[in-house]
Amino acid sequence: MQKGKTVKKNLQIALVSFAVIFIVIAAFPAGQRAYVEYREHFTFRNLKSFPKDNGIPRLYINTDTGKMVLSKEYWADASYKLCNGETVVSSGKTKIKGRGNTTWERPKKSYSLKLEKAVSLLGMGSDKRWVLLNPYNDKSLLRNDFALSLGTIYDNLAYTPQFRQIEVVMNGKFLGVYQLTEKIKLSPERLSLPAGGYIVEKDRKRNPDSFLTEKDELAFVVSDADDAFYNKDYSPIRRQVQELEDAIYTEDFSVWSEQLDAASVADWYIINEVTKNHDAKMQMSVYLFYNPADRKFHFGPIWDFDIASGNINYDGCEKTDGFWIADASWISKMMKSQEFRTIIKNRWNETKMILLEQINTYIPARAEYLNQAQEWNFKAWKLLDVKTWPQPFLPGSYEGEVKYLIDWQNERWKWMDSALQEL
Repeated sequence: MQKGKTVKKNLQIALVSFAVIFIVIAAFPAGQRAYVEYREHFTFRNLKSFPKDNGIPRLYINTDTGKMVLSKEYWADASYKLCNGETVVSSGKTKIKGRGNTTWERPKKSYSLKLEKAVSLLGMGSDKRWVLLNPYNDKSLLRNDFALSLGTIYDNLAYTPQFRQIEVVMNGKFLGVYQLTEKIKLSPERLSLPAGGYIVEKDRKRNPDSFLTEKDELAFVVSDADDAFYNKDYSPIRRQVQELEDAIYTEDFSVWSEQLDAASVADWYIINEVTKNHDAKMQMSVYLFYNPADRKFHFGPIWDFDIASGNINYDGCEKTDGFWIADASWISKMMKSQEFRTIIKNRWNETKMILLEQINTYIPARAEYLNQAQEWNFKAWKLLDVKTWPQPFLPGSYEGEVKYLIDWQNERWKWMDSALQEL
C-alpha cells in the first residue's frame, strides 16, 4: 500500500515538474527557446587529437586563466598564435570577449579580439581590433564568405571588411571553422574618413545606447566616431540622422540624394536583396557612415549574412521569389522615385553576369578550399544530421548544404533578373 502511494506521489511530482518546465520554456522569448533547443542538441565533441594542418590557417588562443570565454561584457587576457601551415605568421598578447546577439546564444560562440599592438593578419589591414565570426547557423560555412566577396563587384561601397576562413583552437580545444574578419571601424586601413566622420549601426530598441528616429522609430547606435571632433557628444549625429530620415520621407530623389549617396544604396540594396538577407530589412547589422568630404551619408559596410541565401524558415525568406529589402523602412520610400529605380536597374544589368559567375565558380571553389577543414569542423560539431534554427530543411551532408546554397542563389538570381527589368 505504501509502495503504491510512493509511486503515485512520484508521478505527481514528475507531472508538476514537467508542467513547470513547459510553462518556463513557453514564457521565454523566441531566442531563449531556441537556446533551450540547442542545449538539447549540444553536439560539441572535445576532440582529443586533430591534424596539425587542415589546409587553412589556424588561430591558437590561450586565456591566462585557462578558462573558456563566456562573457560579452568583460575582456579576458590571453595570448595568441596565428599559423599558416607550419609557419607562425603572428603572435602576441590579446584581450578577448564574446560578441553578437542571436549568435551569442549558440553553443559555438563568436568573439572580439583586441591585440596588444596593431598588426596585419594574413594580408588584411593592420589594426588591433578583429572579429571571430562563428558560422554555427550556416552549415555551408560560406554565406558570409560569399556575400562579403561581392564587395569586389559592387565597389560603390567604399569599404567591405576583409576576411579569412580559419580554424580556432582555444585552450587546447578544437573549435573548428571561423571567419577572421576586420572589425568595422574608422581606421586608415579600413574605413578612412576625414575629421568629423562617423559610422552608425541599426540596432535593437532595447539597447540603452541607441537613439530612435522620429518617423520610423529606427534605433541606431554610434558604432564609431571621430572622438576628437565629437568628444562623445553625439547630439549632432542624432540630428543629422534625423535630417536624413526627413529627407527620405519627402520621397523626392532630388532632395534625399543631396544627403545620401544613391550609388552606395543601390550596391548595398542589390547584395542584400539577391541574398534575401533577413536582418538587412532595416532590422539589424545595417551600417551607414557619414563622410564630411562630400557631406553625405553612404550605405555600408555590408555585414552578417548567416541567415541569408535561403538559410531561414520564416517571413518567406526561404523562397527565391519576392522582394524583401525593397519593402524596408527608408528603402521603400527611396523606391518611389523613378531615378533611384533606374540606378538599381542599370547597376544590376551592368554587374549581373559577373554576379552569376561568382555564384557558380566562387562558392564551389571555396567549398573545395574548406574540404578538409569542414570535415573536422563537423567532427567537433555534430550538426550535419541535426536540423537547427532556422534551417528550412536538412540536406544531411556538407555537399548537400553547398548544393542548396548554389541552387538557391541561382534561382534567386533568375527571379531578380526578371523582376528588376520591370522597375
